[in-house]
Amino acid sequence: IRIFHRTIPLMLMDYVGALKSWLYWPIFGIFQPSPQSLRWPVLIIGALTIWLFYLLLDRIAGSRAALAGCFLLATDTMFLLTTEFDWGPVAIQHLMLVTACLLLLQFAQTGSGKSLLGGFFALGLGLWDKALFAWIICGLGAAAVAVFPQDVLRRFTVRNIGVALAGFLLGVWPLL
Repeated sequence: IRIFHRTIPLMLMDYVGALKSWLYWPIFGIFQPSPQSLRWPVLIIGALTIWLFYLLLDRIAGSRAALAGCFLLATDTMFLLTTEFDWGPVAIQHLMLVTACLLLLQFAQTGSGKSLLGGFFALGLGLWDKALFAWIICGLGAAAVAVFPQDVLRRFTVRNIGVALAGFLLGVWPLL
């Protein structure tokens, strides 16, 4: 899109959004492109993902389970390698998935519309980042319906659908 006589990229390819480019733009404004300036941001994203995973597990099963789960995630070679080298790219996808799960759990526990909006916004950003995130969204939806059918039906209201759709469309807007 063109804004103020400047071209702003929305997509890198048909199925890969420019979210990562937008994140690196200010970083490269401060630091020269180098292996360090490429790797540190995704390592920080990976650390943030582990912290949010801790918060998610703590809400579900308590702090001991959260510490154990984070230890397992932080020592999982596939998580570490795919985050460090950001193959795919997957670091942002991991972050968006855990963020969405945490916010949607908060919505399920409190009924907070802000959490619902934020959770679906994170899902939309994940889809914009890479359209293959649709598989993850479908898996989350199928799991929610299979494991918590009554809770899903109870929360399936016009207002909640509107809030979820607004958050999702806002996050995925550049892809659309």
